[in-house]
Amino acid sequence: MAQLSQAYLDWKRETQERAMQQGIEQGRSTLITVMLERRFGILSAQSRDRISRLNLDQLEALAIALLDFSTIENLEAWLSHAIAL
Repeated sequence: MAQLSQAYLDWKRETQERAMQQGIEQGRSTLITVMLERRFGILSAQSRDRISRLNLDQLEALAIALLDFSTIENLEAWLSHAIAL
């Protein structure tokens, strides 16, 4: 019975950690999208979708890279490169 309780607690902790990670990714994705739209106007559905599929490391890299973007083409090139990796 103790083994079952520990297995449940482990599962619960892992589930909570995954949910927290997903929430962080979604929040960063939303913030980056807002920043990009503020700079370049409404993004295409394809760009929004590509951004939403980035992992945390990629989102962090995009957040830094977007400071140097001068055109929407810079974003498109960055996304193409990031997704190809």
